[in-house]
Amino acid sequence: MILIKSDFIYLFSNRCVHWVQAIGWCNNIAWNVGPLTYTQYYAAIERYEWNKLNPCKSIVPVIHLTWNIARNIRVNDRKLFDLIKFILYQSLKYIQSLLSY
Repeated sequence: MILIKSDFIYLFSNRCVHWVQAIGWCNNIAWNVGPLTYTQYYAAIERYEWNKLNPCKSIVPVIHLTWNIARNIRVNDRKLFDLIKFILYQSLKYIQSLLSY
C-alpha cells in the first residue's frame, strides 16, 4: 500500500501493481495514458484476466476498449494486431457460448 500525499507524483513502470488508499476525504481523478504498444496492451489483458480470476473488479472495460480500438484505430504493429484479433475472437466465442446456453 502506498499513501499518496498531496503534491507528489508517483511513476510506476509497466506491470507494476499499485494500491491507493485514501485516509479521510478524497477526490480522485486518474488519467491513465500510455502508448498503444503490444507490451502495454498485453499487460492490460493479463491484468484484466487476473482480476477475473480473483475477487477484484476491473476498472477498465478491456473488451469494450478492444472493440473500440478495432473500430477506430489503424494498427500497424503486426503482433498488436494479432493480439487484438485474438481477443475479439475470444469475446465472440464467449458471447456465442452464452447465447447457446
